[in-house]
Amino acid sequence: MFSEKIFRTYDIRGKAMGDEIEMDAEFALNFGKACASFLLKKGSKSLVCGRDVRLTSQEFQDHFIKGALSTGINVTNIGICPSPMLYFASSQDEFDCGVCITASHNPYIYNGFKVVGNNAHSIFGEDLQIMKKMIQDQDFIVGSGEYNEMDVSDRYFDFINSKVTIHKKIKIVVDTANAVLGPFLDKMFVNPNIEIVKLYDEVDGTFPNKAPNPQYAKNMLALSQKVKEVGADFGIGFDGDADRVGAVDENGKFYSLDFLVAIFARDFLSRNPGSKVVFDAKCSKVLENDIKENGGIPVRYKTGHSLIEQYMHQENIKFGGEMSGHYFFGEGYFGFDDAMYAALKLCEIYSQDDKTYSEFFSGFRQMFNTPEFRYAVDSDKKPIYVTNSKEFFESKGATVKDIDGSFVEFDDFSWGTFRASNTEDKISMRIESDSKETFNRIIDLYIEFFEQEGIPYVNEISSMKL
Repeated sequence: MFSEKIFRTYDIRGKAMGDEIEMDAEFALNFGKACASFLLKKGSKSLVCGRDVRLTSQEFQDHFIKGALSTGINVTNIGICPSPMLYFASSQDEFDCGVCITASHNPYIYNGFKVVGNNAHSIFGEDLQIMKKMIQDQDFIVGSGEYNEMDVSDRYFDFINSKVTIHKKIKIVVDTANAVLGPFLDKMFVNPNIEIVKLYDEVDGTFPNKAPNPQYAKNMLALSQKVKEVGADFGIGFDGDADRVGAVDENGKFYSLDFLVAIFARDFLSRNPGSKVVFDAKCSKVLENDIKENGGIPVRYKTGHSLIEQYMHQENIKFGGEMSGHYFFGEGYFGFDDAMYAALKLCEIYSQDDKTYSEFFSGFRQMFNTPEFRYAVDSDKKPIYVTNSKEFFESKGATVKDIDGSFVEFDDFSWGTFRASNTEDKISMRIESDSKETFNRIIDLYIEFFEQEGIPYVNEISSMKL
């Protein structure tokens, strides 16, 4: 059984445990048949499959592989692996597509499937809808594929380590949130110049210590404390499948991840002046202006790692990032989002300078901003709310751009977003300004709009007023 709403824009994700199950092992079997049938029709012949450490992932992978093999596609099982390792494998000569069983940062009762084609290009959107229709119609190719098992971890970590140079001794704390990366830390950090202190590296598919989501400061508190406790240079924290990463400085201070995009962009532009850098609609104006000041061309685009990745390939853009902690490296790398490679690049950038980690952020313009707030709403009302938001903010004298919902500009450094989530039945918003007065005024406008539309919100918005 399955709920149709598990077919999201970027991937397939839903509740696999609890009272309101949205996908089960039978679905995994049928999705294996549909996914492999779709890929075979696109010319694929050899699929690589991995999984995260969720309680249902082993069972789902077993059933997915059984279904895929029944179509005639060859399947290689690489076992437990971070998503970027699966993407790497799909970029190697022996494979032309891949599927990772994971629900990323979602609570442990969830699970899902991420699908990539050759060279790890994301398969999403309408293609996932085609697979859904195949399941509904039971329209599958029938055949008999070959099954193999392989460990690609050594090849992967050797490759990403070959891409970076660590110029001095550094000490970092690494928080893997009891998720998939923990068992691989000793393979990842082999450089003798990097000393690591592990935090929550024991695998536990219930994620008992915190949500595996480094986008929010509340999930980095233990990391911050450990950095101060052991005197580390900085700390890094990963999400559930290690395709996103955030960081805290030597004092345990957390920085919004769009500022980390700026650090990577500066490094990239130092070698590629005049290049475009793409980032999602929720990112700070500070990032946009910092890209300009460092000789780059900023491109604000839709939120979503699959959408950003696709746009980068279309426009031949070699670096991009999202506020959520996805970073896309196309210079000397594959262009997919890889938090493990990003973490090593961050170590390299830090090691090239005598600055403390906090000093990398000291030159940024002082801004007042909110995190991304997300609120549950009925799925069918999401597009209505977005349309109404455009009308509302235009009536208040703001300039509204149609970038992934409403991108609302009040002046050069004051703006807000209002968008419908592509992965959940939620709307999201974020506000930023360099002026306290303007920041407070924008908060009041958002509250007025929410009350006008009857959108349930909590006092965290008004509590942000200065």
